Amino acid sequence: MPLTNQNTQIFQLSPTGFKSEPIENYAYDQDLLDEFKVTIVGTFMVSYSDIDMDTRSGQIRAKDIDPAHVDRMKMSIQHSGITDWIIGSIDPKTKKINLLSGHHRVTALLDLHLDTESPIFPVMLVKHHSKLSKRQWMRKENLHTDVARPSSKDDAVLFIKEMKDEFNLFKNLDEEQTKKKVYDLLNEYFPFVKSSAKKYVYEHGVLGKPVSSVKTITKQDQIKLQNSEWGNVYGASKTIGNISYITSEYNPSRKGIMMQCLERSIAHENDPNTSAMEIKLITWFTPKASNPTVERKKALESYKRMNLYVLNEDMGFIGEVIFPEQDKTKNLNNIHTYTWDPVKKDFV
Repeated sequence: MPLTNQNTQIFQLSPTGFKSEPIENYAYDQDLLDEFKVTIVGTFMVSYSDIDMDTRSGQIRAKDIDPAHVDRMKMSIQHSGITDWIIGSIDPKTKKINLLSGHHRVTALLDLHLDTESPIFPVMLVKHHSKLSKRQWMRKENLHTDVARPSSKDDAVLFIKEMKDEFNLFKNLDEEQTKKKVYDLLNEYFPFVKSSAKKYVYEHGVLGKPVSSVKTITKQDQIKLQNSEWGNVYGASKTIGNISYITSEYNPSRKGIMMQCLERSIAHENDPNTSAMEIKLITWFTPKASNPTVERKKALESYKRMNLYVLNEDMGFIGEVIFPEQDKTKNLNNIHTYTWDPVKKDFV
């Protein structure tokens, strides 16, 4: 006989090593679970390493993580703690948790603690009876919760494109019927999208006009890249011996380079035998960048000019520049690494 909680079935999870947590300790939308016939599998405290943040299967946002909303979530967590269940499902192949609701909360909590192994994330694991109901529930789950980031018109475009391409919701409908169906879906799942934006959503979601496909680089992306390329070198700027490590979005990175060289010049004044400093850089662009490939070329040209005309080679030089792949149409696990060639006087 399964346990129940207000008519929603709760089944015991097969052994996973997760620490059980009472369901009443965090809030959740029971009515919404019932509406979409969602089964609660269990409620647990899990570690960041138990969560698969690389998959987009549970991401309904067009632009991934919003740094401004992460900052708001961090302030909320510092003031009130985590109040709502993060919701996910188990991937039967990887045995990891795919997030369905709570990407920003997980990111914010990780930013605050930088702890990937302690069970500090409250996760409710669920099952859905169909892919369509799962996608519709995910949309309303983000609409109903106070902690959710407000939806954008590009989020609506992504939703409509999925309804069209994955679920054939507009099959056998003529143009007028399709437009009406789209507007009805927007009224139900995106009530805060303005009427003036609905035409934009229809044109981009159904007719295929392009929208931004640039990935946001989050704090965990930065940490993962630092670990793989440099080892445990945490922080936006750190100098070890004669190597300075800088992790920064592109625009602020140039200021960080100048500040490191200024500090090196002070050290050189105190000791003229101080060696020149090599600067290693991990950098990326905002989601507003229209073409990451073009932006990389522009950034490398800027860093090249800094090496040739701005920086004193006795003080320091930019020796390595690493860009994570941000084009969501390509393999996001790829990185682009360039090193300074003093003979060619260019990055190669």
